[in-house]
Amino acid sequence: MTIAYGFNSVFILYRYYTCSKTMPGSLGFEEQDAKTFASWGIDYLKYDNCHHDGSKPIEKWCSCLLCFDLQPYYMLIYCFNFSCRYPVMSKALKKAGRPIFFSLCEWGEMHPAEWGFHVGNSWRTTRDITDTWESMISRADQNELYAQYARPGGWNDPDMLEIGNGGMTNDEYIVHFSLWAISKVLQLIFTFFMLVDMHDVAYLV
Repeated sequence: MTIAYGFNSVFILYRYYTCSKTMPGSLGFEEQDAKTFASWGIDYLKYDNCHHDGSKPIEKWCSCLLCFDLQPYYMLIYCFNFSCRYPVMSKALKKAGRPIFFSLCEWGEMHPAEWGFHVGNSWRTTRDITDTWESMISRADQNELYAQYARPGGWNDPDMLEIGNGGMTNDEYIVHFSLWAISKVLQLIFTFFMLVDMHDVAYLV
């Protein structure tokens, strides 16, 4: 595993507000925001699902037909399975002039592993992880249900690695990293490296 330096990422809500509920999200401004992200040199966009407005994907199927460059048969299949919002941002990113990794984060609620490859580069298969053995194992078990959908350029995402955050033992962190490695999932670590124990760093090199 390589630890990348100079990797720029941004986490954005695909509704009206970000997850902090204090800043505007990208809904309705996808092309403008995609161009802005590209101008910033962003490499990775996580499109989150906070503060859901309660709308159902099937309610938006008519507008969904405008979002795809697919044959009509496939349009109908996919439009009845998820909202138009992810495809809109996907198309905006493709036109932004810079390759940006597109991470779909709707917590696996609509089984994005089954359709995410047509829209983004990774998709959450679980709810958020916490730095405990029980949470980690449950996310691994949930993710296993979608193992067959992982492929080059499209990855299942059972959420970030918690290595170094202090909630598990060293042996448990070894299991955590090993499970994520053998599961062919997106491997991002969520920790403050300046405070990480050197034993934890050894798992990553």
